[in-house]
Order: sequence, then C-alpha cells, then structure tokens
Amino acid sequence: MHNLWVDAEKLKVTELNTFRLEYNVRGVEGNEYLVNLHFKTCSCKVFDIQKYPCIHALAAFIVFDSDTTRTRGMELHELVSKYYWAELWALAYYGTIYLVPGRSQWDIPDDIKALKVLPLPRKKKKGRTKVLRIPSTGERRPKRQRTQNKRRPRQSLQWLLFGTRSI
Repeated sequence: MHNLWVDAEKLKVTELNTFRLEYNVRGVEGNEYLVNLHFKTCSCKVFDIQKYPCIHALAAFIVFDSDTTRTRGMELHELVSKYYWAELWALAYYGTIYLVPGRSQWDIPDDIKALKVLPLPRKKKKGRTKVLRIPSTGERRPKRQRTQNKRRPRQSLQWLLFGTRSI
C-alpha cells in the first residue's frame, strides 16, 4: 500500500458526495473509477475482492484526509480488512500449543493395543500390464503372436470386387 501512495497522489480526484464518501478518480490510463470509502468499494473491483485499498481508493482517501473542514475522521487502517491485521493473526494462535511427548510416554489402553489394523486390499489396476523392461537396441525382441478377429474370419479380397464371399 505504501508503494502505491506516490502514484495515488498524482491521480485527479473529484468528490461526488460528501455524506456517502463517493469520489470519482481518473486513472493513469484515462479511465474514470467510482470509489465509495463508506462501503469500501471501487469500480475496478480490486478493492471489493481483495478487501485492500487499490490505487484509486488511496487517491480518494488522500483527498478525504486532506480536507480540514471535516468533523468526522477516518484512519487508513479502517479501509483494510481485519483479516490483514497482525493482531487478528496473533489471536488465532493465542492458545497454548502443547508438544506431543515421545512414544515411550504414551498411555495407550490395553483394548486399543489388542486391536490389529489391517491394510485395505489392493485394487487391481485396469488396463494393459506394464512391461518391466524394454529391450535395448541390439537385443532381439520376441515376436508377438498375431491375433485375428474372432468374430469375422479373414476373407480374401474377392468380397471387395463382388460384395460377397465366394465359395
């Protein structure tokens, strides 16, 4: 966010609504974006999705913060979602995490020790079996048996000429 601050100061910002904190920001490429600091939204959708101020929202905040006639103030960290705050992450790991003792110190009941856990039966793989070794270039390869179609016996070429099998 601090890296964007210098670029955000250069953008042209127009205040649209002082009560709703709506601003019109002209981007570097010339496009105009509608920023609402109250609802924490921007028409570029970066502020909406990341819950972190985009360059347009920062430019609107700079204009908002520079206005000395306002009675209500806003801090920059209020625009950032609480999920980015270090305090929230610290609270998530606030509880004590106990180490697991070594196996020799485990207290396992006898009925649990008596149980035997068997592995699941292996599923047979479908498809062609994999050849374990492919012969190298100089070795002879075993000739494969040629398979024929069992449903229709091999025919001569006469069926091409006459359409039926001759006797």
